[in-house]
Amino acid sequence: MGKAIRGPMHSFGFGTRVLRDLSEHPRALASLCLGLGLSGIGHGALAIAAGLLTRSLALPQGANVQGFSVLEICYLGLAATTVKAAGSTLLAHCQAKTAGEAAMRLRQEFVSEWARAGLPDAQPRVLAMVAVRLAEFEAAVAHGALGVARALAQLVPVVLGLIFVSRELALVGTLVLVPASLGLAALRRRFRRASVEAQERAEGLHQGVDELVSHIDLWRTYGAMQRVARALEISGALAVRATARIEASRALLSGANEALAALALVGCVALAERSGLPLGDGRLVAFAAVSFLSYRPVRDLGEARAWLERGRVAWEALSRTAQPAEISAVASVPSVARFELGTLELTQVGAADRGPRTSLRLEAGASLALVGPTGSGKTTLLRVLLGLEAATGHVRFGARELTHAGLGPGQRPFAWVPQDAPLVTGTVAENVALSTGDLARARDALRELGADALLARADPIVGPGGAPLSGGERRLVALARALSSELPVLLLDEPTEGLDGESQTRVLRAIRGLAGRRSIVLVTHRREVAELCDQIVPVGSPSLPSLAAE
Repeated sequence: MGKAIRGPMHSFGFGTRVLRDLSEHPRALASLCLGLGLSGIGHGALAIAAGLLTRSLALPQGANVQGFSVLEICYLGLAATTVKAAGSTLLAHCQAKTAGEAAMRLRQEFVSEWARAGLPDAQPRVLAMVAVRLAEFEAAVAHGALGVARALAQLVPVVLGLIFVSRELALVGTLVLVPASLGLAALRRRFRRASVEAQERAEGLHQGVDELVSHIDLWRTYGAMQRVARALEISGALAVRATARIEASRALLSGANEALAALALVGCVALAERSGLPLGDGRLVAFAAVSFLSYRPVRDLGEARAWLERGRVAWEALSRTAQPAEISAVASVPSVARFELGTLELTQVGAADRGPRTSLRLEAGASLALVGPTGSGKTTLLRVLLGLEAATGHVRFGARELTHAGLGPGQRPFAWVPQDAPLVTGTVAENVALSTGDLARARDALRELGADALLARADPIVGPGGAPLSGGERRLVALARALSSELPVLLLDEPTEGLDGESQTRVLRAIRGLAGRRSIVLVTHRREVAELCDQIVPVGSPSLPSLAAE
């Protein structure tokens, strides 16, 4: 989906994305480079100080080591630790900030793509996948891509320090490490398979928790809470085991890298003794001391490689998120039109790939109820009119053909009020003004519906889920949002569903007040609601179904 989310990707490619993102933010890149530089210089200087100090033990007391006194070497070590601490502090801040911003940008890419093309099928599965994989992605940026940079920034000066102490021993160490390093490749492949399993298990657990919480009342009515909780427990146990395996594999990779560093030192000492290298001046001891300071960055490098693999797995999973291409193509049409009140005509209209076909004619300012059994396609018909699903048949509004028009208020004359009346974090007026950004018009719409009391609430901020508004108040806010858009046709999906008697009365009174000023297409299964409309049209049934008299 989108240019930035394409796979498959190797670990190297994952790291280059982070660097590419950083290159677009010069100040963040400069801070990161400064942190890496200070950390690397400090660690390298500390390694050299350790080597010089240990080498001084093999020389007569008071003798200088390559021009440095013991006190000067201690001063060098103190300065090195101070510089390294400053660099590590700055680097930790940059790592956390860069990782968070990278995940935020990727999240925004998903939201932008979904805003353009809609969510793919199996929404709960996709949302669970995104939540789990984005967390892995963010950790992989911090501990993988930037972890590699940090480990190399500290390791390179140490390697230079080893060469400074003894070129011969450094060459021997390299010859020992190369074949052993190749043996880790198979271990990393196995780690990648474990990472795939762990992320998939975590994704399933996340989705299972969502299902449990979202439908907890349903499970309660069936008396099935214990069985559902047990199923979730089993899923959680599998996820925990998979996570434990991947953490053990990551520790094994890290430990293997440290073991390689120790192996290199052992090889250097053994070969030095066999070859009779002249190392009686303390260079062997100094080389060993500097080698010990390579263990931490070598271990960090191994962990970073493991995180890069985890990030790559998460990336590839995100890249496979499918998008409905036919809707994407429609949704890209620019918004240009403005609509006045007119006649709506449908001729054999339905979703292109399923469901019934519906024909109707709605005069300007009139109202119409779509009725039919559950699953007959009423809500699907609304989605087709809105351009959210590919259409078949013909949709005309006035003189305009809308069957294959684009998505949005500039392309279609419909304002949608879905059954769940969603809200976002903000004031009531800001929620009403989502379609236009015009707060004055939003307040007018609330007053027009007799809901202006919501503007004076003691708790002005509402959030997702609608708290602290009641169900009827949320429905009035959603209705005011549609009204403030000034679009001529309102599509109302079960506007009284789930409301108590008082709330239902308020919403129906508001709908009746719109007669003649807006055309209304209303989905309902309630007789008293359908009878408010000028005509009733069955969907998915050759004859008018019975309506509930509630």
